[in-house]
Amino acid sequence: MTECYFRAWGGRLIPEDERAHLLLKGMRPGDILKVEATKARNPGHHRWFFALLKLIGDQTGESTENILFRLKIRLGYVDEVKMRSGVTHLKPRSISYASMDQTEFAKFADDVVKMVIVEFLPGVPEGVLRREIEAILTPREAAHGR
Repeated sequence: MTECYFRAWGGRLIPEDERAHLLLKGMRPGDILKVEATKARNPGHHRWFFALLKLIGDQTGESTENILFRLKIRLGYVDEVKMRSGVTHLKPRSISYASMDQTEFAKFADDVVKMVIVEFLPGVPEGVLRREIEAILTPREAAHGR
């Protein structure tokens, strides 16, 4: 299986990288491809998310890692691991680029924002929180974060 990138444009997919060009070059007119499409992750949104975690850490004194761990547990973004003893542990899922596409990450990030304004920073309106995060980032990063 070849992993490559295409850009959606006017109802068509345009090759975005060399592998995509080579893939199409090897096709004959009328060939049918099976495509499993995912929306590529937005690095700006990833930076925005970690700026949010840093902002929470600055306010609470907790590490980014602990905050992310707690949020995954509270949001149910976990797998249950049953030990031989019968005890079940919760293992937080990965949010790496390979583990979730942009659509999944955007939903997770939105759920995190909702949880943050209830549990970590109660009383802070969502709009104020988002503006604070954008102020942490450079104007270019903030513009591409969402």
